[in-house]
Amino acid sequence: MEEAEDTVSGLKRIPVQSRFLQRRSSAPVLDVGRTDRAPLLKRQLSDASSITNVTAETLGLKPYKRRFYVLFLMGWFLGLLGAMWSTWAAIAHSTSVVFGISDGEVAFLANWGPIGFITFIVPFTYALEQRGLRFVCVLATGLLAVGGAVRLLILVVDPSYRRWFIHTGQFLVGSTASLTQLAPPIFSSIWFPPNQRTTATVVSAVSNTLGAGLQAIIGPFIVADQPNITTNTSNWSNETDTVMKNEFNDIVEQLIIHAAIAGMLFLTIVAYFPARPPTPPSISASMNKTTAKEGFKQLLSHKDYWIFLVATRIPLGAYLGWYTMLEINLKPLGFTQNEVGTMMLVNVVVGNLVGIIMARLTDLVKGHMKTKISVLSSLGTVIVLLFTLQSTKIMPYNHVTIFVSVTLIGMCYISLAPLSLEVTCELAYPVTEGIALLCPLIAMNVITLIYLFLPVLVPSTGTEWTLWIFFGTCVISPISLIPFKMRYYRQRLDSMSPDLMDNAPTNPRMSSDNETNNSRSVSFYDE
Repeated sequence: MEEAEDTVSGLKRIPVQSRFLQRRSSAPVLDVGRTDRAPLLKRQLSDASSITNVTAETLGLKPYKRRFYVLFLMGWFLGLLGAMWSTWAAIAHSTSVVFGISDGEVAFLANWGPIGFITFIVPFTYALEQRGLRFVCVLATGLLAVGGAVRLLILVVDPSYRRWFIHTGQFLVGSTASLTQLAPPIFSSIWFPPNQRTTATVVSAVSNTLGAGLQAIIGPFIVADQPNITTNTSNWSNETDTVMKNEFNDIVEQLIIHAAIAGMLFLTIVAYFPARPPTPPSISASMNKTTAKEGFKQLLSHKDYWIFLVATRIPLGAYLGWYTMLEINLKPLGFTQNEVGTMMLVNVVVGNLVGIIMARLTDLVKGHMKTKISVLSSLGTVIVLLFTLQSTKIMPYNHVTIFVSVTLIGMCYISLAPLSLEVTCELAYPVTEGIALLCPLIAMNVITLIYLFLPVLVPSTGTEWTLWIFFGTCVISPISLIPFKMRYYRQRLDSMSPDLMDNAPTNPRMSSDNETNNSRSVSFYDE
């Protein structure tokens, strides 16, 4: 297909490999060199910046109101996934007593999340690239519904087989875990304009942790904890046996609620969930995509991409493991299941609110991402140290200081997670979001997997020592960010359509020397 001149000030329409544009949009596409990351991109962006009168209307760019409906469904899906993933961790003691399994195995139930993440992230990435968002969401919610149904089979099977159905159901739920981090930035880039993109990413991503936080308090509310009952059935009385039967019924009630909500979500998404808007919401969304091979080649030589991976994904992976084991680690300090559940919910709510506020500020005031990430990681490291010293009884503690520490840790790391997704996509541009996120997300879940495996590998040592492992991973983050340089490839391109940007670009190192398009300088560095 030959290049054709467009009527918009010399813009060229180029062959489009993206099925999105082939089928949905006639918008002119700027040729900014998707196959070379920096030199060609800089040169062609400089040429493109000389074009005058570039607006969203002339480029055929338009955001649609239905994007908020899709955002609601994404939040519903990821929130439910978070709740189902943390089902057993929120009622760890009850699970251990009712089903006769150890604390280590209860922790391992949460491990099906990272196992499924690592196992299925490549197929899901391929499906997102080739089949689109709707196909993947229908498939994932179907797996969630089936996983919820399988867990209910503990009602009809012999008690000796219940644990196998619990593990099978958790594996099916965990198989969709990669979408908790993979889907939000891809979804937001497809549906939202640049001045809302980071906010949409964070809102959809934090819904997953919000679901886990709600489960942490709703789970213990439905399943009444019996702290004085142990797994030693020889000491049970008839009264104890009755209590255990009631507790089993409470657990089943919770599983029924999860399965019913998952079924409703699946039917809703099948009924109406558009894969993409009729026209793209931004210039970068209308660009051709690199092939997977080209994308990986570019990322291999991208030093700052790998520095950022180490600085954020290692501590975030350990944080997920730490959060999952929180009830187990705080039980020796005298905290009940209900108290830990309340603590986990506050941890998530505060972290989500701070994350959304920072995301909105990022959309309104462009740039300074390195500063924001550095502040969050440094503060998080200090708070984790204080929490570890208290939890290991090196430092005096009480319920209030532990509560405050857990809340502040959530504030730092829950808000850091979705922001780091956007930074990764920005750094890797013009590599597709799916390819750019593949290595960081695999690395994060390998760390989570290792963290949750540690108590299983050495069960006789307890779990207290894993808190120091968490602190060690947190220290890596602020140190690694010192040589890191932030680049804004995608944001710089989108700023050429100013009517879709709020106050963009605001960072003087990213902006033009004067207000005319013809004299914009091409600079990609923030700090």
